[in-house]
Amino acid sequence: MSPSARLDEKVSEVRGHLGRMTARAIGVWFAVGVSLVLVIAWILAESNLWSQGSRVPAFLDVLILLGFTGSWLGYYLIIRYALADEPLAVVMERAAGLSSGVLRGSIELGRELPGGVSRLLANEAASRVLGRLGELGSGGLTGELGADIRFWTRRGLNTLMMLALLLVILGVANPSRSSRALVSLSSPLKTMHDPVLAQTRVDARVNRGPQRIGCSSNSASPGPSVSYLGMASSGRYPKE
Repeated sequence: MSPSARLDEKVSEVRGHLGRMTARAIGVWFAVGVSLVLVIAWILAESNLWSQGSRVPAFLDVLILLGFTGSWLGYYLIIRYALADEPLAVVMERAAGLSSGVLRGSIELGRELPGGVSRLLANEAASRVLGRLGELGSGGLTGELGADIRFWTRRGLNTLMMLALLLVILGVANPSRSSRALVSLSSPLKTMHDPVLAQTRVDARVNRGPQRIGCSSNSASPGPSVSYLGMASSGRYPKE
């Protein structure tokens, strides 16, 4: 394998290492977002916002879905732009103490040799750059970008641990409330349906001298209520 090909392979290793670190950090922060949604659901589980017919559980589920989509989009943009050849070469040059543009120039010469440039000289330049890069592993060549990703990963893990502990405490303190929150989040469409109440019937009679006035009401929700009013004298069949 030529020095230029080995240099390309080294750059790909560092890109893959940073990509895995990025995926881990994004996954941790997505889990933090889901944990926050669960805490909010537990808080609202005993309020009117969580009763049958509420749209709040569906809204929280949409937030989780948007967070998942945003995580994948963010990962794609980072791989596509932040870890492209030019910005990645700058990161690796700074980590290895190389002059600006040396690594990028060697990569470009290895891929496409301009007219009048010797392949032997291009390979020699790539060998010198490889010698400097070889002193550090893939993790050591991630530079400031890798340090930033590790920082945010640690912060996300600490936040996730605190939220996980809080969810455990809430679950132990009120298991039925936690169960209600989880059931509504897992079946938001069922929760969105309007409640159907059992039909009720109310009968009332009032004696007014020789006459009796009766009132009968049937009610069910949803739907209109039906009422009947009747009046009858003593010994007669009531008229509505």
